[in-house]
Amino acid sequence: MIPIQLVNVSKTYPGGIRAILDVHLEVRPGEVFVLLGPSGCGKTTLLRLIAGLESPTRGTILLDSKDASAVPPHRRNVGMVFQHPAVYPHLTVRQNLVFPRRPTYNHNNRSGQGGPQLHPKDRVVEVAALLGLERLLDRKPFELSGGERQRIALGRLLLRQPAVFLLDEPLAHVDPLGKSRVRTQVRDWLRQMGRTVLWVTHDHAEALAVADRMAVMDAGRILQVGPPREIYEVPNSVRVALLVGDPPMNLVPGSRVAPNGSDPAALFGVRPHDAVVVSEGFLRLRLKALEYRETGCLARLDDGELSLTARWPDGLAGEVGQEVGVVWDWRSVHRFDAATGRRLAPAG
Repeated sequence: MIPIQLVNVSKTYPGGIRAILDVHLEVRPGEVFVLLGPSGCGKTTLLRLIAGLESPTRGTILLDSKDASAVPPHRRNVGMVFQHPAVYPHLTVRQNLVFPRRPTYNHNNRSGQGGPQLHPKDRVVEVAALLGLERLLDRKPFELSGGERQRIALGRLLLRQPAVFLLDEPLAHVDPLGKSRVRTQVRDWLRQMGRTVLWVTHDHAEALAVADRMAVMDAGRILQVGPPREIYEVPNSVRVALLVGDPPMNLVPGSRVAPNGSDPAALFGVRPHDAVVVSEGFLRLRLKALEYRETGCLARLDDGELSLTARWPDGLAGEVGQEVGVVWDWRSVHRFDAATGRRLAPAG
């Protein structure tokens, strides 16, 4: 059975605001599937539809191959971590983590026996260590940062272990120094558990790092679905190319440069790491700024009509305002239709 299927799903809010438009999507058993897109593109709405917190205007949502339209949220066996974490302010971190598994009152069994039991202490400690919360177990949420509160919400879901995890920007408030470690450990934990995960993010680096497969979303639509490497290396449109990559892909009109003269019908896409600044080159631009990064130095170039980012080689002398050349290997260049933005045959 396929854990999540969306068939022709649309969502329109009062006032005619269309949040989701004709989405078809399948998430396979046990995979970490990432939805990548800018803020406001409909990612969170899609999660809320699957969780049952919203109802689609049109289309069908299937969970384990069964129509979920009449199934209330608490019976869908899905768990959701919200972008703005929901934690219980009067409980400690430890109590927040185990809350979903506390014994519950049963009117047919006033002793309270038979309800879910607390997780073993070592299980809670294990999840706390995974998320960097082991020293905070006896603190209250008001004593914690936003990133720490977000990790509490994530840990609570890891302990609960629903069949499907819905993660809405689960690491958005985690500090950059800890994000990479937490991201890797959470991804590995989820894969070991074999749970199906739908992970929402606007961070392309996060999407590429954690996804088995991913979908790029914009303006309520799914633009492309596939493995991370495929989407990065073979974007099917200009919009996908711009959403996956930092800095974004350079777009150069075919009227300015082409492998065999002019190609006005084409738009050439060049990743910044594939373009190199040289003293002389087939494209001439002025240096506007240099940016130093862990992977090397990047040059921001401009000529009033075209802006471009390229690698600045070690040892090359230059100063702001200087005219420089840019070159690249045409085999690494993406070619798009200038009118529609759709991918065309390679440039070289």
